Amino acid sequence: MSFVDELIGKEFTYESYDSFCPDFSVFFNKMKYLENHAELNPRPPIKGSSWYFPSYEYIVVWYDSSLIFQRKNTQSHIKVKLVNLKNPTYKKEGVTYLSILYISVPINILHYFFIGSVWKDGKAIKQIKLKEYLVTANQAFEGNRDNVNYQPFYDKENHKYNEPFSPNLYTIESDCNNYKYDKNQLIKIQQDGIDFIIHPLHLFCAHYGMSADIKRILTTYDWNEVKKRFYLDINEPSLYHEKHVVVSKYFVKKDAIFLYHLKYDKAVTLERTKTLNNEIKISDENPKPIKVQFWHDQKVQLKIRGIELNGVILCAEIVGINQPIGDDITLVLHRNKKEEEKNIQSNGNEKPAIKKYKREVNTEYLSTKITDSEPNNRTSQSIRKKFEELGQKRIMNTVHVQHQNNNLHQTKGIQPKEADELGFGDHYGAEGNIGLAACFLDDTSENKDIKLFRLWDMAKDFVLKNGGQVHWFTPKLGFRDDNDLVFISLDQDNSIAYPEIALVIRIILDDEKFYIIDFSQKSHDISMSGIAYKESDDEDFISLDNTQSSKLMEIICEVILSEQLPTEYISQQNEKEMKISTFKHPTAESSNWVYNAISKLTLQNLNK
Repeated sequence: MSFVDELIGKEFTYESYDSFCPDFSVFFNKMKYLENHAELNPRPPIKGSSWYFPSYEYIVVWYDSSLIFQRKNTQSHIKVKLVNLKNPTYKKEGVTYLSILYISVPINILHYFFIGSVWKDGKAIKQIKLKEYLVTANQAFEGNRDNVNYQPFYDKENHKYNEPFSPNLYTIESDCNNYKYDKNQLIKIQQDGIDFIIHPLHLFCAHYGMSADIKRILTTYDWNEVKKRFYLDINEPSLYHEKHVVVSKYFVKKDAIFLYHLKYDKAVTLERTKTLNNEIKISDENPKPIKVQFWHDQKVQLKIRGIELNGVILCAEIVGINQPIGDDITLVLHRNKKEEEKNIQSNGNEKPAIKKYKREVNTEYLSTKITDSEPNNRTSQSIRKKFEELGQKRIMNTVHVQHQNNNLHQTKGIQPKEADELGFGDHYGAEGNIGLAACFLDDTSENKDIKLFRLWDMAKDFVLKNGGQVHWFTPKLGFRDDNDLVFISLDQDNSIAYPEIALVIRIILDDEKFYIIDFSQKSHDISMSGIAYKESDDEDFISLDNTQSSKLMEIICEVILSEQLPTEYISQQNEKEMKISTFKHPTAESSNWVYNAISKLTLQNLNK
């Protein structure tokens, strides 16, 4: 019985999805069945796909026959193949076919869509319970590993068919040809007489850096632009005498390992990464399949969840990987935006202090703090799943350098429907100065004890004592007054979002409207002041018809860009009348943060 037959026969055991998963309905809904389908009789937007029904469960089983489905603007897309679990098959002219749903997702969220994950209403709800395996790709000699080879099902260049694993053991008969013509260079690792098959997308996402945005950059831009975005040619003057790497604010510290080798291992890491980037760039015209190589020659240890196919193990997901051993790495954390044509300059003549940073040995949540325990540090959002680091750890020396913010770009808020076309954190316009793109999707917290829940309670108490109305707001859900809070995500898929979420509250007192905006990480509080805004009579703070151009999004974008609301912005807004106030979060029981904020903006006598 094939893997898919077992899915149809409900032979598998499921377990909870192993991490928090955002709502990705925006990508599913493009395939949604239309209510006026009978009138229009349209075809699904992606060839070969059925329509999507949000109430059905769908399971990820594969990807596109080519590594990259399409590239648009500053984003690369992957086609994900899912099977409808409610009605998994249908018959046509006596032949049984799979009910397949194809969706297109940006590559920097692909790690959520691993094989065996089950989706409903745009969210992952569970996954197949699979056995874990430790697999080793032996050390390479002269570029070759004696237990690793690459094999596509269909070698278009040589007009040759291969069989990395038998499609008949994986899917039903009518679906086998879809694998027969698959051009992906699957990685085969032989260990103890067993073939372990890994899809190149799995290796690429787990192996090439920690941040999801590294994958987007490598698959979207030509090499000159990749070098600019990876800061490969930028050096910190005070460290001219030693090897070091500058890490963009859009990456995390652990990216320094890949970037360090990319900068200094020109014969292996640089050459292979450039080759991969070029193969992706020309893949639309070139029949040769893309080969995702290991970017170093040392032994590579992988921990995978796998599907057994008669002696062959198909990797459903990589859950752990080691890093190459080597010298300690000195990295410079580049936090503020730099002027495009200038190298980074240190403030003052003194050499910045160097901090020792040793990566954790045990399994960790990458969404928790990974840098030194400084207050208000950023968190990693590269992969919100448990991911185990195997093998010996590298020590990294961290240099914090502050820089002048000479290139103030305005941030542009984009709607969820635009999220798959734009690369978060990128600049747009003919000269690249229109702004940063930030998509404000709905999101939830990982901790019910964060201050945003206390703020909502204080807001309800405030209006109860002052005879007002209170609602929370997201662009997707609009205004609501229940206690099932949903937040606005500030995650730009840049791996170091700070803050991560925002709560927006509207309070109406007589003929005055006030908006409270406060910020947090999903798992813990941060020391960032909240914001209160008084709406003028002729003003639409939310602009429901055009949220992305609203004053609300302007304020949120200012916070994303500066990691706080700049005092200059506050002064400018308050030039003619008091429009904005900020508030802190004292812990005294008698304190009400909402009262403290609004009392600065109104002449009304308020009850505390």
